[in-house]
Amino acid sequence: MTITPDYAGNNFFNTLGNITVNPQVALLFIDFSAGSLLQLSGSASIHWDKTPVSKRAGAQRLVSVDIERIVVSLSCLPLIWQE
Repeated sequence: MTITPDYAGNNFFNTLGNITVNPQVALLFIDFSAGSLLQLSGSASIHWDKTPVSKRAGAQRLVSVDIERIVVSLSCLPLIWQE
């Protein structure tokens, strides 16, 4: 389980609304230098209870993700970022 604090400046209200309706989430991380991908998918939930939220200074709520699937694709992008 991964927990991420949500702060006032994030304005994740559309994302939080989407999680409320459908908790299935996915994240994609791109390694431009190697042309690889890391995909994480799972089920998210929003924690509004003030007790755990108060342990994260400035957080208004917490979003947790139970990661159900991890996919690593090495050197799969046709283009590699170069400076």
